[in-house]
Amino acid sequence: MGEILQYIPGNGLFHRLHPATKILFIIVVSIATILSSSIPLLVAYLLLILLLALAGHLLKPVLQQMLLVGLMSIVLYLVTILTVPRGTVIGSLVPGFIPFIGGSIPVTVEALIVGTVLT
Repeated sequence: MGEILQYIPGNGLFHRLHPATKILFIIVVSIATILSSSIPLLVAYLLLILLLALAGHLLKPVLQQMLLVGLMSIVLYLVTILTVPRGTVIGSLVPGFIPFIGGSIPVTVEALIVGTVLT
């Protein structure tokens, strides 16, 4: 799992496609997911990618890469929560009962919204 978005050699359906077709597919899917705010539609895109990976005998490598992308998304989400301090505070990452630093890292509604949109 040390590689992400690297070419995987093989003789499946996707390997036989023209490179421009694959690039166009990635561009179209990327734009569609960026412009979409509907969770069911995003889940449908994810299922489409998984079905195509299954058809191309690439499901295992795609799932491994999705795990790495998912971990990176979690880190981005946490960084966003830590760096958007203004807004309606709904809690804090450090519990209030801890002496000297309790309640020092606020979590705001706006940070959760921005983090959700970015990931």
